[in-house]
Amino acid sequence: LYCGPVPTSQYGLFIFSANQAQASFGNGTRCVGAPISRFSVQQSTSFGDLDYNVDFFSPPVSGAFTAGSQWNFQAWFRDPAAGGSNFNLSNGLAITFGA
Repeated sequence: LYCGPVPTSQYGLFIFSANQAQASFGNGTRCVGAPISRFSVQQSTSFGDLDYNVDFFSPPVSGAFTAGSQWNFQAWFRDPAAGGSNFNLSNGLAITFGA
């Protein structure tokens, strides 16, 4: 998973769910619906890149991404310069997994 640009050298993570939502959250809108799972926290690079290599066979995924299933992803990251709640979200992304 990749998100950019985000604030440099800030912590963030990717969240995902089979469900969608449209809820105010921090300085943005959460597009991923409950129940929500998350990947581990990463630090963005000095170029503003946030990425995570997904292991399809380890928790929290453990084989959930089956052929024909749709999953929704979003990055959640610290954004102190924006003020407000000091965190923000990327646009949401829906992926349908193929065979």
